[in-house]
Amino acid sequence: MISCRGVLQRRLHVSSITLRSEVKKRRGSFNKYKTKFPTNDTSTTPKWNLKKVLYQKDIDLINETFLRRTNGLEPDTTIKQLNEINNEFQERFKVRYLDPSRQWSQQLAKHDASNPQSLPNNGSFSKYTFNYTSLWNIPLQIGDLVLLTSRPHELSMCVGLPHSVEDPRYTFVTGNGNIIFNPRNQIQLRIPYRISDSIDSIVQREMPSKFKSIGTIRDKIGDTVILPYTVREKVTSGPTSEITKDAWAKLPLVIKKLKLLNRYLQKNEQPYEIPYIQLVNLVERLDLNKCSDVEYLQSLIKQKNETNNVSASTFLSTYWGIKEQQVFNMWGDINSNSAISSPVSVTVLPIQSRQVFYHELIATLSRNNYENIDIITTMIKNGRYDEVCQKYPQILTLLLDYSAGNFVKHVKGNPIITIISTIFRKLPKYQDKDVTRDACFELLKEICPRYKNVNPLLHNIHLKGKIESTKLSYELYEHDLATPVFQDSQELSQIYQQANKGRIDYTQLPVYCIDSEVAHEIDDGISVTRNKDNTYRIFIHIADPVSSFPESINGKEIASPILKLALDKAFTTYLPDTVDPMLPKSITQTTGMGEQDKKTKAITFSVGVKSIGSSKFVLVDNSFKVELSYVSQFPKVTYNIVDKILTNENYPVNTATKKDLQLMSNIAVSLKTNRIKYDDAVIFGEGFNKGLIQLESNENTVLAVSFKDQNNSPSTTLVSEFMILANKLIAQYFSQNNIPGVFRCYKDLSLGPSAYKSYSQLQVQIKNGHIPNINDIVKISSLLNSSVYSSSPLPHTMIGAASYLTVTSPLRRMPDLINHIQIHRHLNKIDLAFTKDDIDSMLWNIQSRAEIIKSLANNVSSYWTLKYLKDKTMENPNHRCEVLVTSYPFDGKVLCVFPEMSFARGSLKIPTNIPYPKIGSLVRNCEIKKIDCLENNLELEVAS
Repeated sequence: MISCRGVLQRRLHVSSITLRSEVKKRRGSFNKYKTKFPTNDTSTTPKWNLKKVLYQKDIDLINETFLRRTNGLEPDTTIKQLNEINNEFQERFKVRYLDPSRQWSQQLAKHDASNPQSLPNNGSFSKYTFNYTSLWNIPLQIGDLVLLTSRPHELSMCVGLPHSVEDPRYTFVTGNGNIIFNPRNQIQLRIPYRISDSIDSIVQREMPSKFKSIGTIRDKIGDTVILPYTVREKVTSGPTSEITKDAWAKLPLVIKKLKLLNRYLQKNEQPYEIPYIQLVNLVERLDLNKCSDVEYLQSLIKQKNETNNVSASTFLSTYWGIKEQQVFNMWGDINSNSAISSPVSVTVLPIQSRQVFYHELIATLSRNNYENIDIITTMIKNGRYDEVCQKYPQILTLLLDYSAGNFVKHVKGNPIITIISTIFRKLPKYQDKDVTRDACFELLKEICPRYKNVNPLLHNIHLKGKIESTKLSYELYEHDLATPVFQDSQELSQIYQQANKGRIDYTQLPVYCIDSEVAHEIDDGISVTRNKDNTYRIFIHIADPVSSFPESINGKEIASPILKLALDKAFTTYLPDTVDPMLPKSITQTTGMGEQDKKTKAITFSVGVKSIGSSKFVLVDNSFKVELSYVSQFPKVTYNIVDKILTNENYPVNTATKKDLQLMSNIAVSLKTNRIKYDDAVIFGEGFNKGLIQLESNENTVLAVSFKDQNNSPSTTLVSEFMILANKLIAQYFSQNNIPGVFRCYKDLSLGPSAYKSYSQLQVQIKNGHIPNINDIVKISSLLNSSVYSSSPLPHTMIGAASYLTVTSPLRRMPDLINHIQIHRHLNKIDLAFTKDDIDSMLWNIQSRAEIIKSLANNVSSYWTLKYLKDKTMENPNHRCEVLVTSYPFDGKVLCVFPEMSFARGSLKIPTNIPYPKIGSLVRNCEIKKIDCLENNLELEVAS
């Protein structure tokens, strides 16, 4: 590869030789005339025309003037012979190209001699396939192919892991050899790809030499890295370039297939998420020659894919095709998971209420040079708001949808932006404003005051309980009115009796349901008993909503409409200003726990415990049990009450209750200590959840916004440790009995030596009793992964579990409910409801909904937090604040967070006259420059 810098230097060298020769030539001409100039000897003086005679003083003046005017035009270059130039070129080529490539090849050969592993042939890259389950099982690692935000049109290869806590960026290389340093959150899509294990150094530090550096700067000038040419040819260029090329070649056909599939994937007015891998498989299997046959298309969509392998180029081109069609409202968001660094699902937008509606609206508003927009904006300027609402209600829908985030961000050429921008430019109040969701909502409230106290995020299409859809509204109405059905038929009555056969009676056992005072559903309680041999047995009782759906206990699939909708929702959505339950209130109230003397069905998990010293306990081997049960005694306790009982000896409470809670608290503390000491669990302390939103409302009007920290206390430790224990033990039980289930997994990221050392030091500190505070968390957060759901019993290293299967919240989590159905089948000795393949097919929706709900919750919390800050800033424009730095510098900025508000996150512009602060640094005297509450955009600067 010929360096552009080398070419430039050679051109300058040739130019300098030419220029220097020209100067010498001109000087020579002056000297030539000098020998002919007149002297004092008039006898020999020839006859000259005085106008042409150049005297010595004139020559000196011309020379001086010429040299002064040409000063700096002559490069400081020595004239060299051709052989010197060639020798220097050979030496430079050796230093820059040959030596790094030779060193890498020798290293590869040395390793391959003991562990031979051939690299793939160049011809196989375009046909490369991978098993998509590896996305879930293996985090991002060296060799993986990725699509980066900064390089959205070509694949890059991951060639370097996070450098350190201060620099958590990965190193990527494009097909043409460009080196890029990006954090993991810049990855849009990942394709697992394996390279030889013997390759442990792809990008190398550039060695100092007498020649100018040609490498890529990583941190500072002088610290550069290079990609050896041989590495590019043998490792990085082939898969990135060939797969990218094949994906581009497929794209036109893929776009046609996606357009056709979109028509057949509609569900009336309801948006929903289709697993991304299912869409890729449909694109791969769809035969356009058979598309005239409707039955073929319908059967293809229903047909289950029999292989987990997928074409890498189709995986990539499908992503590009969806992005291309988002501008036409055919597809909604591509929902991703940071643990797999790849799409999980794609939102299918309803054709009537989205595609057709906005196609017609755009055509109407853009007709005759935006004539209708002129009419609408004239009405607004004249205050004729009621007329706008009556004649052009579509404008309200447009503004609300945009405010709610129902259009995909950053879609180039989106005509929606053009329409809103045109409206803004014709209104004096808005013509200088950017087209933001905040500005749109301001305009919406001006036109229609009924939105004044509305949180527009509650109209987001992903919040399934709030969608304005006729079909879905009916389903939700049916959902809310649903009641437990036990004996609609003789068959169901028999199934119900079978499900309750053999239930263990624990109705005399006190069950402590520790929860908040405003809990929406109570699905767990704990108990303890004492044995004569000074051992104990702890019980975790979990609500049993499956018993309300007897058909699910004996059927082969989820048949109940209520459970189908629950599977679609996947989780209860908790937001600061609303709760959207997964199950109907009637079900949660009937099957929930906590009502004194009410005989309540439960699934009870219990295990023996023995004391091994002062307040130290261990589990008794082979003592774990799973039972269908009845409970009915529920002493009234909350987190606050339990904390008072455990910390205040004089708190008035029943003696037996106090002894039970104290004993269980001691056991919980011992369980937590053992997880940290023996299982390397990572525990976060102060600052983990600071400034959580608390809203004071009255008749759907928010009166005040306040903040509350989520702190660890004896009561929260007690509940969380018992729930973790139940989930760990039942995971082992499922594995031992070959029961397919929905596991929760967490795998540590692959890290560079320095970053791994920092993470290991944190674990050692936790073992030694130092619980990380917010500064520690910020420093290490970039090195942490996120959890995923899986059908395999993989480890959950953050919790410190060899496997982890959630069963403790069946009223609000579908994975737990699915696992409960399996438990019912297993205990009743009938065929299991779901195979591992069935679980796999449900995981995509579960994981997708988990990501969507998490994003919604974060967005709503950020909205209220930034709204609070915006109001404070308007009250006091000179308000100053302090922030914690959370990212490596980029474009003169760093990401930051308010230490006392977990959801106040933004970017901080750093002045050029001060050094960049490191991750975890506290920066004071910061000034808020811009806040967009709905965009979650907060921009700060260090005040001068």
